[in-house]
Amino acid sequence: MVRISGENQFVVFKILLDEVGYQSRTNKPFSEFDDNRRKKLSEEIADSKGVPPEASPISSSTLRDYWYRYKGRPKYPFKADSEKLSVLTEFIDEGTWDDFYKKHGDGSPAPKSWSFYNDTDIYTSLATVKMELKEIINEKALCIKGKPDDHVLLFDLGICHLLLENYNEAYEIFAKGVQYDTFNGQYHFFLALSLLGGKRPFRHLKDTIDKSLRLLQKAIHLEPAREDFLSLERLIYLDFHERIGYDYPPLRALPSLPNRQTTLLLSKCVNLSESDINKLLLSV
Repeated sequence: MVRISGENQFVVFKILLDEVGYQSRTNKPFSEFDDNRRKKLSEEIADSKGVPPEASPISSSTLRDYWYRYKGRPKYPFKADSEKLSVLTEFIDEGTWDDFYKKHGDGSPAPKSWSFYNDTDIYTSLATVKMELKEIINEKALCIKGKPDDHVLLFDLGICHLLLENYNEAYEIFAKGVQYDTFNGQYHFFLALSLLGGKRPFRHLKDTIDKSLRLLQKAIHLEPAREDFLSLERLIYLDFHERIGYDYPPLRALPSLPNRQTTLLLSKCVNLSESDINKLLLSV
């Protein structure tokens, strides 16, 4: 039995637990496993054909301790043993803990389940994400070391920094990622949104607004029916051009108002209240 600890191993430990959670019958991140789910997971691991009969059992109390370590509770500093973790890696058909650590500790992508990139309802996910954003950033940063041009990881890193209001960092990351994913409208949109830096459009210089609009227009060209793209373009024209007195082109029609989660993110990034955004979007 080898005792393991350390920051990098802790990050990979959490990746493992979430993969176990998602590959179990519960199909949830490990952070959402309560006592009942941990008990069922323990039984599922014991019955798994992938786990050798002679392997050390993973009891519900062991999973409870792992859950507290996952959550970073001070009473439970990260410390585990490779023998028990190997039972979990065998459960998800990933060999031993050493195999899993070598694969995920040297720059391999985090589990796809953590990614916002392919999310069909990204705004709901942003509003309900359970894991601490700073922890996600640490995990993505570790994963991206070996793949600095991975546009999926860069997108997720940019999203996390945007939510934490680290707008400069978000902009730099999106600007790098869009080079590898030029035809993705979302990249151009979030690049434009991070450029606004949490300030109302009318508080920016015209050069910044012009740059943001160019990015938005690329996004709309790629995905012309996206309500979030069209809403941000309309907000900029009405809060900057209309307010200050600059000319602007006819506003594109909105298929419908954005949903509340989208509006809340726009509110955060352009420093307008939810009601002000709805008023502007309905004003013409």
